[in-house]
Amino acid sequence: MQSSLAIRPETVHDYAAIADLHACAFGNRSHEPMVVTLLRHRAAFDPELSLVADRDGRVVGHVLFSPHTIRLLGHVVRAVNLAPIAVEPARQGQGIGGALIEEGHRIARARGYAVSFLLGHSSYYPRFGYRTRAYGWSQVTVVTEGLTAERLEVQAPRPDDIDPLGVLWRQAEAEVDFAIEPGPDLLDWISPNPAIEALVYRRDGEVVGYTRIHRSEPAEHLSGPRRGGGEGDGRRHCSTGRSRRGDAHSTDTSCRCFGRELPGCDHRSLGSSDGGAPDRKSAARLSGVGGKRATPARDGGVARGV
Repeated sequence: MQSSLAIRPETVHDYAAIADLHACAFGNRSHEPMVVTLLRHRAAFDPELSLVADRDGRVVGHVLFSPHTIRLLGHVVRAVNLAPIAVEPARQGQGIGGALIEEGHRIARARGYAVSFLLGHSSYYPRFGYRTRAYGWSQVTVVTEGLTAERLEVQAPRPDDIDPLGVLWRQAEAEVDFAIEPGPDLLDWISPNPAIEALVYRRDGEVVGYTRIHRSEPAEHLSGPRRGGGEGDGRRHCSTGRSRRGDAHSTDTSCRCFGRELPGCDHRSLGSSDGGAPDRKSAARLSGVGGKRATPARDGGVARGV
């Protein structure tokens, strides 16, 4: 006879078991446990939305829903990001991941969140109400011929960069139909994935740009306002947002609305721009369920209204 499964919020005493679980579910990698630890340190972290599946006192599954504020079709909306999720490999395929997701949706809805979004398997998450292709893509081409070469100071973000970076983000994302507002803390501008490098660019001491890219990609796109006051791409990841695929299975950016109609929100209209979504290459956007090793998600995605 199979013992009962309890879904409950995590406690401090669960931290070690959760770290071991993610490492095991993701092929003995340390990235996912590090992601969970860093996300716990966000000011917006809500322990009631970090859930474990407990079977006879043993943690066999975990999911984290991280609160965010998003701008959706001109409206400010409270949302959660489902990432990461993992189930003990020997217990995958038993509905544990689904139970974690559904309970997370229930709690998020009760706490007033309207949307859940994620990067993950395009065939797995739709069964929980997620709509795929929530992010679109955009590209800016800058003609550099004839421009005077400039020396820019380049370094990692600092606490005193946060306010000017926020100004750049608002300039860049004002007209984007689905964008995630950066938080007020330094960790909101640094990726939890060690492979993602965040850089700030200054001209004569003034913050003029920001990039957040995979270390293996060329740093050929600069985030920031264009000369002449034009709208720039203040929170791009040195990427055009083109669709990419993992090597084990396809991933997509998905969104789900939590049982309510948002003003002016039509799922078919989502995705005209990638927005300023944080770190679409982050290991936080992975799922360690379903019996396959997850691979780092790239661009594309899934969302749901809670």
